[in-house]
Amino acid sequence: MRDLSELLQSLRRKSKPHDVLNPYLALCVEHGSTEWGQGWRDLRRQVANEQLEYINGVKDRIRRIETARRLGEESEPLYELPLDERFLWVPDDRSDLLQPRSQPLARRTEPSTEQEKSWTAAEAARDIIGRCAGRLRDDH
Repeated sequence: MRDLSELLQSLRRKSKPHDVLNPYLALCVEHGSTEWGQGWRDLRRQVANEQLEYINGVKDRIRRIETARRLGEESEPLYELPLDERFLWVPDDRSDLLQPRSQPLARRTEPSTEQEKSWTAAEAARDIIGRCAGRLRDDH
């Protein structure tokens, strides 16, 4: 994160500060979203007058990018936060000392008898049949 922060700061020093930010994210929509126009309209009603210039600049920037893409030309580069997918997954290698695996607890009750298992299965069957019959009555 420190490296990314330093990268962002150096980019801001080299160019206009607002041009470094991703315009889609500035309009509170996903990168590359076609709904950016609605995001711009929503923000235009919410921001103070001094921020309208920034919001309108973002809209113009997205339009220039889309026009360049339609014409097959190279569009201006967008600042996108690089994402290393390695950080999205839990690593397979782990230390059993630092992260012990789950351990089953010792059973505190006696196992069910065959009669108890049979009674539980019969009650479950009655419940399922009762629900299905209730649905059939409600449908007709």
